[in-house]
Amino acid sequence: MNTIIAHMSDVIVDCLSTITFASIIKLAMDPNAVISFDNTQNAFAYKTDKELKKARFLFKSMGYQWLVKLGTRITPWAIRIGLPVKGLIRKTIFKQFVGGETLEETASVAKKLGEYSVQVILDYGVEGVHSE
Repeated sequence: MNTIIAHMSDVIVDCLSTITFASIIKLAMDPNAVISFDNTQNAFAYKTDKELKKARFLFKSMGYQWLVKLGTRITPWAIRIGLPVKGLIRKTIFKQFVGGETLEETASVAKKLGEYSVQVILDYGVEGVHSE
C-alpha cells in the first residue's frame, strides 16, 4: 500500500489535501504553521488498496495528453449516439472527482473524509443546457 501511495504522490501532488477558507485564515494568523502535501499516507488513508490502484491507473492514463485529447473529443460523440459510456465515466472519472449528485451523498463522503482529517470544499457544478 505504501508503494501505491508513493506513486500517487508523484502523479497528483496538488490533489492530496483540500484546504478550507477557515484553514487558510488560521494559517495566515500562525507564522509557524506549515502546510505539507508530502504525507500521502494520511491523505489517502481512507482509500482501500483497490481504490488506490484504480486512482493511480486513472491519473497515469490522464498523463497521456493524446489519450485525454482523444477522450474529450470522442466522449460527447459517444454519449450523443447512445454508446454505453456513461457507466464507465461514472465508475472512473466521476467517482474520483465528484463527491455525489445530491447533498446527502456529498455529506456522506465529506463525513468519511473528515474521519481521516481530510478537509473538503464543496462546489456546485451544473452542466450548461442550451435552449432555444
